[in-house]
Amino acid sequence: MDALIEIVGTAIVLAEFKIQKIYCSPLPLFSGTTHCQHGIIPLPAPATAELIKGVPTRATGITGELVTPTGASIATTLAAEFGPMPALNITHIGYGLGSQDFPQPNFLRVFIGQEENNKTLKGEDILVLETNIDDMPPEILPAVVSKLLAAGAQDVFLTPLIMKKGRPGYQLTVLCYPQVKEKIMTLILKETSTLGVRMRPEKRQVLPREIKTILTPYGPVEVKIACLANGEVKLKPEFDSCYECALKNNRPIREVYLAAQNIAQETLTKKNKNS
Repeated sequence: MDALIEIVGTAIVLAEFKIQKIYCSPLPLFSGTTHCQHGIIPLPAPATAELIKGVPTRATGITGELVTPTGASIATTLAAEFGPMPALNITHIGYGLGSQDFPQPNFLRVFIGQEENNKTLKGEDILVLETNIDDMPPEILPAVVSKLLAAGAQDVFLTPLIMKKGRPGYQLTVLCYPQVKEKIMTLILKETSTLGVRMRPEKRQVLPREIKTILTPYGPVEVKIACLANGEVKLKPEFDSCYECALKNNRPIREVYLAAQNIAQETLTKKNKNS
């Protein structure tokens, strides 16, 4: 019954406040034991442990249950991202207090606000995975790049190298979020001849961006739009969309690209004048 009340209550609050996107901090890890129908089991409970697979966590050193199965299911289902809180114009703050005593305050805090999408850079944690390859056919590498991007990598690129003994090779570099690290690592080891992958965490600042579909004489084209702090807009038509329209209309890709770029710029200019 508790789980039902918590899930329905969460849904009601999200609907009441018209929440569009949820960010969650890394979930706290904990230790200890709990009683269930099968007897005494270690914490996190098996259901919780299964739910938080692939989700960023942080160590606390606390003995006691900090994340319940219901809490884990709500967080992992609804959160769009796990990490630092984005820049917000905060309108509401809520607290949910727990009954148990821990070395740190036992409460859940929620901030509600308007995200400043077009005013600030967004800081995020990223992983850089690298490996050097000189003993596989290079024509395979573009397919590997495509698979890595489809698996959740944020960026993938190849750098030509001269390896030991003077052999030509490539450095495969992948940028990804921590939650897909294992998936990306497994894919690299499976799809390439490498026997190991280097990995390091880095921080980066990125401009908020969105993808919009622009109608052109050649068909719909997706355009990536980002905004600088001063309000200046950067936009770039997506190559795949331009390629499809160019192929369908038997026109040069550059022609479709420039048309989409100009139409997108005109649309944004009109929108800014009317707002």
